[in-house]
Amino acid sequence: VGESPPANSSYSEMLQRAKYCLVLDGHVPWSFRLAEVAAHGCVPVIVSLSWHPPFHRILRWDHENFPVVFLHPAKLTSIRSQLLLEPAQRYRLQQRLTLPLSMILHPITVSFFEAILAELSLSKLTSREQS
Repeated sequence: VGESPPANSSYSEMLQRAKYCLVLDGHVPWSFRLAEVAAHGCVPVIVSLSWHPPFHRILRWDHENFPVVFLHPAKLTSIRSQLLLEPAQRYRLQQRLTLPLSMILHPITVSFFEAILAELSLSKLTSREQS
């Protein structure tokens, strides 16, 4: 979601120009598209009914300044007007946080493996507390 790109723009160039990028439901709980758009500095707009956030034990997905926007699929027709209502200051903060988020979500980074270890440790603690 952004200005119309030139006709000869590559996918990567379009992601870099856009302020917000759609991340739609797929066949898995979350999509690699999330890391891809964040790595390009585009704030992900997650359109889903059943999206399960990666690393939900260590990342605060519900925090108001977390670098994603959640959108119910029924509101997809009014997405442009909804995103235009987002405060510019909030967008700038979210946009600055997209790269650190992409580093955690990209499977070849050290941050990704650290996040997996932290998630597994918290999962193990949670299961112990429940038993």
